[in-house]
Amino acid sequence: MSDINNKDISKMIAKVLRSDNVTYTLSYGQNSEKGGEVFYLNETLEGQTPKEMADDWLAIANKYSPMCYHIIISMSNGDTEKIRSIDNPADRVEFERNVIDAFMRELDQRGNNVFDCPFVVAHHENTDNEHFHIAILTTTVDGRRLRDSFIKKNAVRAAAKVSEEYGLEAAPRALYLERQHQKAVGTRKEDPLPSDADERHLSCKEQNKKRTYTRVEKDPGELKERQRRAIRAQQRKQRCKYMIEKLAQDKTTTDANFLSRLVSEGISLYRDPYEQCLYAEIFDEDDDKTRTYSIEKELGVDLLLLQRLNVNVTVKERIDKVGTKKYQELKAKVEKERKAAEAKAATTSRKTVKRTTGNSKATKTAKTSYGRKGSGILNASGGAAHGQNREHEVGGHHGSSDDLDEKWRLESGYYGY
Repeated sequence: MSDINNKDISKMIAKVLRSDNVTYTLSYGQNSEKGGEVFYLNETLEGQTPKEMADDWLAIANKYSPMCYHIIISMSNGDTEKIRSIDNPADRVEFERNVIDAFMRELDQRGNNVFDCPFVVAHHENTDNEHFHIAILTTTVDGRRLRDSFIKKNAVRAAAKVSEEYGLEAAPRALYLERQHQKAVGTRKEDPLPSDADERHLSCKEQNKKRTYTRVEKDPGELKERQRRAIRAQQRKQRCKYMIEKLAQDKTTTDANFLSRLVSEGISLYRDPYEQCLYAEIFDEDDDKTRTYSIEKELGVDLLLLQRLNVNVTVKERIDKVGTKKYQELKAKVEKERKAAEAKAATTSRKTVKRTTGNSKATKTAKTSYGRKGSGILNASGGAAHGQNREHEVGGHHGSSDDLDEKWRLESGYYGY
């Protein structure tokens, strides 16, 4: 990616590029050697480095192609002289920001919902002409994809329209196409001739007015707050998944430091003894609450990435579910099955000892207790064997049978292993 040679450009133009490297795109726009300076942001924190911005973007980004768009806005020689002739630097920056804001709003009105996505605009001063670099993530803040249909065509025509509105030089061909487009839009907005279908539609509307039920009006502020909470929850889950998978793939991550590195990121990993699932626990500062998410069913973490790690995870009940009726029913069921299995295993062990006196394997069998603790982050640990939502278990025959007698035989060595 390189700057456009603006000496050959006679009009204001917009060039749209595709990129799958978010970090590079942000770093290029803010390159200090090229005079890169951020002066317009959306859904992005101020004062961050390009790497920090990229990490925040990737925490909410889906694996779309492309991951982001890079739009270059270049001014003509005459427009550059006009802009640089503004003596007051604050007025000059305000004029440039108004031009870029108008350009982005034109894109938004043409169907490319750029204001729903994080974007960063940087100004470059390393050439004879004014030009700007716009990086736009293709994932919206609520996890949807940017509507990027005809974004290149829209950008060219939006630049022509904005340049005409602000007294700048517009590319003649682009301006002609934009005027034709506006003319066509105006024609479509004219009232159509009445038809039988319109009359039937009006008749239905009149009948609907006679209905007697009352619609409950929702508080707009409450609806917006619900939407914000949903967005924050989605961002928390995406960040949690991103950090777990990132640390699991990191070659410097070992069995000894995996859990501590997660804790340093504000994430604690536990195993629920009744649901038999690995779950992540994080603290939600916005609502001052502790949140828990099953790493496979709720976060969608790829468990294959964790197989190389041999970590004993602490067994702990999920604090945000322990008070629910469903969880208590599951807990009572698992405890009942565990006690029944222990009683049956003890009875069978005594009979086995009598039949195999002097056999060392039988002696070991008599000492074996139900729910033998396994090793490894994906191995089942704790005392529950039949909880719902079991995510993953490793270890051959261990824990793979639903029959308690069969499980005892497998663990006691009756199949010659």
